[in-house]
Amino acid sequence: MGIQTYTIQKGDTLTKIAAEHYGLKGNEAYQKALEIAKDNNIKNPNLIYAGANLNLLFEDEPKADNVQQPQQNVPMKQQPAIEHENKNPEADVVNTYQKLLNMQKQYFQYQDAKEGYTEAPKDFNPETDSKMRFIDAKALETDDVPAKVQAYAAAALELAEQDIEANDTKDENGKKDGAISYEEFEKSEMAFFEASQGAAMRLRAEDQFAMEYLTEHGVLPDEALIKEAGEQIYEGMITQYKASLGEMFQVFDVDGSGLLEKTEIATGYVMQDASTTVTENAIKLIGSNDEVLMADGEFDFDDTAIYVKNSDEAKEYQKMFGTDYIPVYYTAERVKEIHNNMFAA
Repeated sequence: MGIQTYTIQKGDTLTKIAAEHYGLKGNEAYQKALEIAKDNNIKNPNLIYAGANLNLLFEDEPKADNVQQPQQNVPMKQQPAIEHENKNPEADVVNTYQKLLNMQKQYFQYQDAKEGYTEAPKDFNPETDSKMRFIDAKALETDDVPAKVQAYAAAALELAEQDIEANDTKDENGKKDGAISYEEFEKSEMAFFEASQGAAMRLRAEDQFAMEYLTEHGVLPDEALIKEAGEQIYEGMITQYKASLGEMFQVFDVDGSGLLEKTEIATGYVMQDASTTVTENAIKLIGSNDEVLMADGEFDFDDTAIYVKNSDEAKEYQKMFGTDYIPVYYTAERVKEIHNNMFAA
């Protein structure tokens, strides 16, 4: 019988530890988590503390190359809209926007696979596929700040135009309005969420229910009850997420028209890029209050950032996803300021 000592990291759960160190998935990982709790005299399997040590038991001595190192969770961050089915051949061209979406989706699937929730995406290399540049780096190699901002704004507007091309649907008269309505925004955001994180979030919801049930009743619920209750928890997460989408839409709808127009969508891309990036070739976007944002024209998918409006919302997301991240506080004033500084005529 081999024993390995593991120090609990912030963001760990017993199920995650079981998946990483024993190569298990789903219910098998959950059952192993209960064994780990029993072996270490943990009364509540849903309550563990960073810095504490666990004894992980193996029938044979654990092999170094088979033991996965602990990984930091990566939370959901606000994504641009995903392309839905579109019969327009021009929208089927593989462009920067679509490439960004595909890489983002694969990145989330890769993170879920590390935790044992889903299969790893094919042909995904985390060393090379975790970032995507959407502006020519040479355009930023100048000391002329206005020129940098102009080049950066042009690149963000191009992404926004492709976003609209993919998601703007025809009205009853067969015409497009050249912008994104809330219905189109929500549909595309939820399509992205389901494709990139739906399977993993459902399993997390089932795990949450099973742990709570075990703590309260001392026994595990049957599989059917876990599935049913997990789905209810997942639907609650979806409801909460949709509510946040509605609030975000209103903030980025700077002119209050009820549509996200090209400059407003481009502002969203600026926020996504500028959130946590500080680089040598950064662009300084200075508002009336001298607040500085940094942007380098490259999306880093492993930035642990998420858009929130206040500290209470940040805590709710942290409770839901159980991970560290850097809150990016977006307010109507900040969004409007960036929009007007970069895109207003």
